[in-house]
Order: sequence, then C-alpha cells, then structure tokens
Amino acid sequence: GALESLTQALAQAQARGDEEQIAQLNEISAEAGSLALAVEQAIALRQTGGVQAQVPALEAMVLPFRQYEDNLAEAAEAEFQKASDLRTKADAAGEFALWLLIISGAIGAFIGLAASIIIARSIINPLSSLEETAIAVSEGDLSARAAATGPRELAHLGAVLNHMMSTVETHTAELERANQKLEERHRQLTD
Repeated sequence: GALESLTQALAQAQARGDEEQIAQLNEISAEAGSLALAVEQAIALRQTGGVQAQVPALEAMVLPFRQYEDNLAEAAEAEFQKASDLRTKADAAGEFALWLLIISGAIGAFIGLAASIIIARSIINPLSSLEETAIAVSEGDLSARAAATGPRELAHLGAVLNHMMSTVETHTAELERANQKLEERHRQLTD
C-alpha cells in the first residue's frame, strides 16, 4: 500500500522533472527499505524465539519509523500545497475566462446594436425621402425630387420616381402649352 503509493509518487515526480521531490521521495524510499529490514529482523527474532532480542530491535525501529512518518507527512503536505496552488491558478484562470466572456458578450451586443442602428438609418432615411417626395407631388409640387441614395433597391426606386416626375412635369408643361393654344384659338374663334 504505502510502498506502492511511494513508487507511484516517485514516478510522477520523475515525469514532471521535479528534482527536489525526487530527492525527498528517494530519501523516504531508503528509510522505508531500512524499516522493512528492521521489521523482517524483528519477525525473524520472534519466529526463532528470541523475544528478549526482539525488544531492542523494536526500540531501534521507533526513531527511524517516526522519522519516516515525518518525512511522509512533509511530502504529503508539499503535494497538498502544490495541489492548492494549482487549484488557485485554475480558479484565477476560470474567473479570467468568465470576465473575458462577459466583456466579449457586451462588446458583441454593442456592435450588434450599433450595426442595427446604422442599417436601420440606411433604410429609413431613403424611405423618408421617398415619402416626402410623394407627399409634395400629391400637394401639387411637380418639381419635387427624391434623393436617390441608400441601399441599391431604394436608390433605384428613387431614380425611377425622379424619372417619372420629370416625365410627368414635361407632359404637364406640354399640356399647359397645348391648353393655352386651345384657349387662344377658342378666343380667336369667339372673336
């Protein structure tokens, strides 16, 4: 259990290239090896019946075992600290990503709103010009002309409306001249 965990931690430290942790884990591994030998000796003494010789062997193991336990605790604390540091960095990166998402969303909404206003104005202004021209013509101003601006379709409609108004104005002028001639002839005939 503990020896396998130690071996895995050592392999991970070697993969990361963490020389400080590798040295610490090698030291702990050496202590574990010497403790294992001391335990084997104590077991061998017990099996051979040397209970009295076993007590000093066990007492000799207490200090290295406590040192081993302290070293394991320090290594575990170092790993917990590294994990805590990584968690703090991940939290900071997550918070940065959230703010970046919020800011980019706000900028996108602002750009979308600005674009919609610009597009609406590019359509509303030419339509208003066409409407004003139509109202002026309906009130009798045949010289009114629409601005042929805006999107292609509205500019084309303005140009067609202007051409129509020019034609109507020309025909109206011709009709007025013809009407004047008729009135003159009518006067001449009545005289």
